[in-house]
Amino acid sequence: MCVQLACHHGVKVLTTAHSQPQQALLEQLRPSVGVQDPLVARVIPVYKEPSELLAAVMEETGGLGVDIVVDSGVRLHEGEEEEKLLPHKHDLIGVLGVGGHWVTSHPDLQLDPPDCRLLHLKSASLSFLNPEIWTASAAQQGRYLHILKDIVEKMSAGVLRPQTDEAVPLYEATVAMETVQRHPKKKAVVQL
Repeated sequence: MCVQLACHHGVKVLTTAHSQPQQALLEQLRPSVGVQDPLVARVIPVYKEPSELLAAVMEETGGLGVDIVVDSGVRLHEGEEEEKLLPHKHDLIGVLGVGGHWVTSHPDLQLDPPDCRLLHLKSASLSFLNPEIWTASAAQQGRYLHILKDIVEKMSAGVLRPQTDEAVPLYEATVAMETVQRHPKKKAVVQL
């Protein structure tokens, strides 16, 4: 959905793939009939070599960097074996252009003083993608509902189309729910 929303607003999208099936799914994203440009300008496979990210982004942007990074996880330290496919925080800071913005989904992200200084020198900023904050504040709840309404309207009009790996039949919903509860980043779609 993030890719489709960005393209709907005319943004050139670069994305990473953490597996061969994910890369195939991202490369087949194409816009509606009559438009020749793909939704995703480039898919960078980080499952082969994670350090390829910075070089690929700089090549694609002519060395300027990107305006916004939305991550789905980030690696904080070099030796984290369970998160080796995630990009390192230094790589994400490195791909930001001047005045760029990084939106992270990592709830415990800590930046060291050199990282903060580099963000400052680039006039870049960082914010957290934290859905709990949106729903906790009464003042923010109206914005959250407005965003949801806008997305649902775009889905109804066919502008946005959910891309799912596979739908789970209703009789397997309890097993799917147990899997989702054990793995917080995993998602499941139940077909009714």
